[in-house]
Amino acid sequence: ADLTTLAVRSVTPNQVGNAGTATIKIMGDDFRSDSEVQLIASDATVIESDVYYQDSTTLLVAFDLAA
Repeated sequence: ADLTTLAVRSVTPNQVGNAGTATIKIMGDDFRSDSEVQLIASDATVIESDVYYQDSTTLLVAFDLAA
């Protein structure tokens, strides 16, 4: 694996509801079009996401919290 200079600078909003679809914006550096994002619940359940690559500094991420 290659090392990168990936950095996350902010995640907004800083809280969402616990049902339905939650969309967050992640700002940072060195994102790629094949970036992946997951939420890990307190019980270790992995919540997959749909990632929309805007550019190397912005990802929009949607999580289905109803599943």
